[in-house]
Order: sequence, then structure tokens, then C-alpha cells
Amino acid sequence: MTPYEALRALAEEELELVLDGRFADVAALSGRMNELAAGLPATPPSEAGPELEAAQNAVRSAVAATLAARDARRRGLRHLQTGRAALRSYRPGRPGAVERRG
Repeated sequence: MTPYEALRALAEEELELVLDGRFADVAALSGRMNELAAGLPATPPSEAGPELEAAQNAVRSAVAATLAARDARRRGLRHLQTGRAALRSYRPGRPGAVERRG
């Protein structure tokens, strides 16, 4: 396997990890990708083009999926904050608390 094929494989693995929500594993994989990329020449050979293009596409997809996951988590956190605020209004003894009758 050439270094460019290895880079593509790592980029595709990164995408799979992101899609599976395994972000802690992505951090470790990123270190391996950086090490591999650091050893590559500044100007890649022309035959590496397809591998680099595929790797770039996988990385772009991983970034998009990461941002989508982040946005979903933010929405979830906002939902929790709204729920907590609503629950606080039921706490006895607080100004504006809902009085329980029964």
C-alpha cells in the first residue's frame, strides 16, 4: 500500500468513525493521519491524484457530519435548558411558583 492509499484509507476510516459518533476515536486517528501526511513530499506525484482526491472527499464528508452532530447536540442542550427552566417554576417557595392544590 502506498502512503497515499494509506492516507485515503485513514480518511475513510475517520468518516466511518464520525458517522458512528465515535469522536474520541477520531482524535487518535487524526494523529496517525497527521504523522503520515508529514512524511509526504510537498508536491505529490501525479499518480497520487485519485487517492488524494478520494481522501479529501472523505475528510470533507467527515467535517460536514461532525458539524451536523454538533448542531444536533446544541439543539438537544437547548431543549434541556428549556425543560429545566420549566421545572424550576414548580419549585415550592419560589416567587411565581405554581401552587399545588389538591
